[in-house]
Amino acid sequence: MTTLAAADDILVSVPVRIGRRLAVLDITTGFHVSVTLANGHRTRVAPGSIETVIASNSMVAICFHSPQQVFKLPMRASRSLTFTFAAQDTCAWTTALDRALEFPHAIDVRGVPTIQTVCARSCLQFAKSGEIVQWAANNSCTVVKQVEAVLLQRTKGGMSTYDVHVLPLHSDDVLTVEMLPHKTMDAWENQLGPPRVFDFGPDPIPAPVLKDMFHELRTWSRVCTDLTDTANGADTGDDMVVDCSDSDYAANLENSETESSSASEAITSSESDICED
Repeated sequence: MTTLAAADDILVSVPVRIGRRLAVLDITTGFHVSVTLANGHRTRVAPGSIETVIASNSMVAICFHSPQQVFKLPMRASRSLTFTFAAQDTCAWTTALDRALEFPHAIDVRGVPTIQTVCARSCLQFAKSGEIVQWAANNSCTVVKQVEAVLLQRTKGGMSTYDVHVLPLHSDDVLTVEMLPHKTMDAWENQLGPPRVFDFGPDPIPAPVLKDMFHELRTWSRVCTDLTDTANGADTGDDMVVDCSDSDYAANLENSETESSSASEAITSSESDICED
């Protein structure tokens, strides 16, 4: 991030919120984005640092190739930055969305199917171009561009919610979303098709265990097939069977639950009003 040294040709300027902070978002020529905070601090996002831009009805997110320190401390480096519309001038916001979608590799999630977690702490959107976008209440946005498979867990046993692991093609960068309402389970097959949706049943399986299996089996489809066959009591003829009594599995599960609890505690109720499209 660099301080804006000279005036650019501003294509659109619109008031926004970044979490609780008021700011002005400027989209300028050459696919530059500049952000001015209420204290007057202004920075510019260089086009080369932007991996993709996502636009929904009420939010725009910039995702970076690597974590970026957008503002001065105490804000930490982040892989994404989310802007929420903060004014009554809907014409200016519509223009901002149109300009945002002119960026290379931009993703349009306006009016697409959406799944929201209980307590509205996170939501998922299914882009028409095939990506899955997660908006989180901590002001982050995550995109899985090519989805090889999804693994549902905690789907049985009387629970009112379930979790999902979104598994990207050729990558072990698992996206895990917890506490989704059971009534949304059919959306996965409706949006992705049955061959890419796997149900692990009533038990959870931590992401680190999935990653270990992926490194061994090389594809998520095979990992999910082995897991669901094992969960259903089938003989896969493979040594890659998950033993839930194994000490490494138990340690990974405990760490996963601890990290999830810490993340949930860090989200305040005032940050829960996301996915209002």
